[in-house]
Amino acid sequence: MGAVDVALEENERRARWLPSSIGVGLLLPVSFDLAFFAGAILLFVVGERLVKVRPMTLTTIAIGAIVADGFGGSRKPVLSLAGLL
Repeated sequence: MGAVDVALEENERRARWLPSSIGVGLLLPVSFDLAFFAGAILLFVVGERLVKVRPMTLTTIAIGAIVADGFGGSRKPVLSLAGLL
């Protein structure tokens, strides 16, 4: 899958329609992939089409959401052990 993606990205006309992080999708569980896909579609429709936000800003928002999810997920066990949750 990764080799096919790299081969398809050689053509610039097709490359703009291909996802840029297919390798990550091959490593993560399907539930994460579906959540990322739904979030990307939502950001594209709402952010880029309706609100007219630049694609670079949308990428930054998406990365921030993923990092925040990881940060929160790593803090939950600590807060549970401390009796705060």
